[in-house]
Amino acid sequence: MCENLKSGDKYTFSNIDRSSVSSVTITARDSVPSLMVTVKEVARPAAARPPADEIYEYVDISLYWADQRKISNAEIVFTIPAAWLEDHSVIPEDVRLMRYVNSVWQSLETEVIDDGGGMYRFRAITPGFSTFAIAVAGPDEYEAAAGETANTTAEEETNVTAAVTTEEATTVATTVPATTTPAAPLIYAPILAPLAFLLFWQRRKN
Repeated sequence: MCENLKSGDKYTFSNIDRSSVSSVTITARDSVPSLMVTVKEVARPAAARPPADEIYEYVDISLYWADQRKISNAEIVFTIPAAWLEDHSVIPEDVRLMRYVNSVWQSLETEVIDDGGGMYRFRAITPGFSTFAIAVAGPDEYEAAAGETANTTAEEETNVTAAVTTEEATTVATTVPATTTPAAPLIYAPILAPLAFLLFWQRRKN
């Protein structure tokens, strides 16, 4: 737990031993009286598809006692054994940290920061917290994940536009007055009736 973070302050949660994540560094956007971060290995979310063919680990990183909007970002450092990469014929540059948000896996910028002692250390920056996957996502899978995120955003924008168009059409339909047939000019009937009778009577006298 940390307390009294001011805008721009950083705090590192380290000595994490419940997953391959070794540290999480928080950067505050606004003042934060107190916050806590928990990290643990978890199973893949039930509603989610695997983001890649090779997954090293799923990790849940959760924020407590603070509004996530007051956090600018978080730097996540994690490790993978070199032997695991060799067994899966993977180069370190293909490793990505991926975040599950709004039912989509988002690939985060990930870089190798160290190798030694049979381990590779990676660093990734995330704008928020949720379930993450340490995955092997080469260029093709990385572009596919980015494309899926873009398609999801475009689909949401299309749905919003369609809803607005429908609402506008409904508004126009309800505000334009319906065309009505003018009533017959019956107001003149009481005047014309006596006149017709007088003409008829005059003809009979003649």
